[in-house]
Amino acid sequence: MAMKPHILIVDDEEQTLRSMKVVLTGNGYKVSSATNGRLGLKAIYSNETTPERISIIITDINMPVMDGMVFIDEVRKFQRQIPILVATGFGNKEMLAELIRKGVSDFLEKPLNPPKLRKVVAEILGMETD
Repeated sequence: MAMKPHILIVDDEEQTLRSMKVVLTGNGYKVSSATNGRLGLKAIYSNETTPERISIIITDINMPVMDGMVFIDEVRKFQRQIPILVATGFGNKEMLAELIRKGVSDFLEKPLNPPKLRKVVAEILGMETD
C-alpha cells in the first residue's frame, strides 16, 4: 500500500489550522501542523528520514517568530525541493511576484475555499481529482 501524502500546515491561526486539517484529513492525507516557521522547520527535519516525510507544505506569510517568507527561504535550502502552497489573507502583486521567484507552487487567498484547497493540493501532488 502506498504511503499517504504528508502535508505540513504552518499557520498561526488556530481556526485556519483546524479547518484545513479537517478538509485534508477527510481526503485521506496525513496532516501535521506548526504555528510558526521555526516549528515548521522542526517538523520537516523530524520527518525527513522517515517514510512519512513531508510531501507538501501549506504556509501562511504573516506569523510570529519566523514569518512565511523567511520560512520558505529556509525550506529552499533543503536538498529536496518540497512543493509549497501559500495561503494568506494579505497577498498583493509584489508578494505574488516574490513568491514565484522563491519557487512557490501556488497561492490561495484566505478565507480558504475547501474544494479549491483540495483541488490545488491534489494538482501539486500530481493526484487525480474527482
